[in-house]
Amino acid sequence: MVPRKKKGGLVRVGPNEVMCTDVEHLYRISSARSEYTKGEWYKIGQITPGKDTILTMQSKEQRRERKRKLMPGVSPH
Repeated sequence: MVPRKKKGGLVRVGPNEVMCTDVEHLYRISSARSEYTKGEWYKIGQITPGKDTILTMQSKEQRRERKRKLMPGVSPH
């Protein structure tokens, strides 16, 4: 086993995948205009199999449309 250098709360688990335990990184990764994409493992969060929620959607376009519809209900204005 090769020792790995610690890089904050990020750990590379694949060529295009990282795992994160640092809250600051999580905020940046999940921000509205983040360039990060959601991996397949988000699907385990589906309440009804095959039906996405705003949290399990992987498509940025679908999430954007769903958020657009939800925002009037949670906006303070």
